[in-house]
Amino acid sequence: MQRVDIDTDVHETMPSVARRMFCAVAYACGFFVGISVLGVFLVNVDCQIDGKCSTKDRVIDASLSLIWLSASVFAAYKAWRGQLPGCRKRALS
Repeated sequence: MQRVDIDTDVHETMPSVARRMFCAVAYACGFFVGISVLGVFLVNVDCQIDGKCSTKDRVIDASLSLIWLSASVFAAYKAWRGQLPGCRKRALS
């Protein structure tokens, strides 16, 4: 069995778990608002109000949902690693 050396920098400190989780949730909410606004402009009004959606509207809705989910998972990953603005690693002084 081979040993994997983890490259850790002893001169940096990670933000608290609560801060990283808060940042991930805040980014997910921001992505949700942005994608929701985009959906208002891309999806037909009849689909939004009456539920009379065409295939195109359903594809757009599913695509926007997938984009939001992917962006949220990516933000959570980056926040956990301390690489997201708002919860970056800090140098020890």
